[in-house]
Amino acid sequence: MLATLGSLPKRAHAPIVARIAAATIGGYGFSYSVAAALSLVLPMARSEVVILTAFLAIILHLVMAVWAFACHSITRFWLVLIGISVPLYGVSFWWGV
Repeated sequence: MLATLGSLPKRAHAPIVARIAAATIGGYGFSYSVAAALSLVLPMARSEVVILTAFLAIILHLVMAVWAFACHSITRFWLVLIGISVPLYGVSFWWGV
């Protein structure tokens, strides 16, 4: 039988809340930085790039949310997320998105 959040001890809430925060905040930041960087390098019309990167951002956010709950270490998830997102965001900020 599945346990609900109310039936878990208080110390078990922190990892669940950490994974929810990683899935929402980290997934959003990652998908935004990838979409911003891709919008600069894709050789298509501007309107097509915007639509394509928006669709890809939604898919990437879903993948990151699933990965946040599937990985063994939430610390590794955050390190990989930050390690990829910060350089991509820096490149897109530098080139002027």
